[in-house]
Amino acid sequence: MEQDCETFQCQQRGYTANFYLVEKGCMYKNRCRPVGYSWSDSENCRFFYCTSEQSGVGVIESVVKEMDGCWDSRNEKCREPEETWYEGCFEKQCIVTKTKKYTVLKQIVILSGGCEQTIGNKKFCHAPGEIWSEDREDMCQQMQCQVKKNVYISNPLKPLCRDIEGNCHDSGDVNFDAKVNGEVLRNCKCKIRNKKINYNCKG
Repeated sequence: MEQDCETFQCQQRGYTANFYLVEKGCMYKNRCRPVGYSWSDSENCRFFYCTSEQSGVGVIESVVKEMDGCWDSRNEKCREPEETWYEGCFEKQCIVTKTKKYTVLKQIVILSGGCEQTIGNKKFCHAPGEIWSEDREDMCQQMQCQVKKNVYISNPLKPLCRDIEGNCHDSGDVNFDAKVNGEVLRNCKCKIRNKKINYNCKG
């Protein structure tokens, strides 16, 4: 039998049967939360857990345990302590610590990250130090993912030759067709000098 935030059970004790209190839920803001239930308050980004502790007389008393979280403003969500999640190319974690003066420090840290590349509707992540090439309208660009003061930057390294299929070619590559100044040229060789592209084609 349940009444308000209390659960009673009919038990036989000695020669008498009666309803005895066996469990109490947690009252929070005039609402009963059952034992084992958890909820969060987005106003102050705190988590609450309704747990139970058994007293010496056999009655289970409810206890509300509170825990601070980290407010994720980008996703408008309260994150639990130690919770990890991915946001684009970044893996983030909520860290909650207490100082010697019992001040609560809440911060979201970056565990790992990368540089993001968009191709059509798809996004790709590149690890720090990774080199890749991007297809542009009339050329290609070689890029490298670099990290400076915890900021991930897609840094252009040098231009690359581009064939008519959109594939990129480094200096010295041969036997590809290219479109230069609107004209299709056959059997080309890529030459790159001082970050300038030259196509040496036979026809």
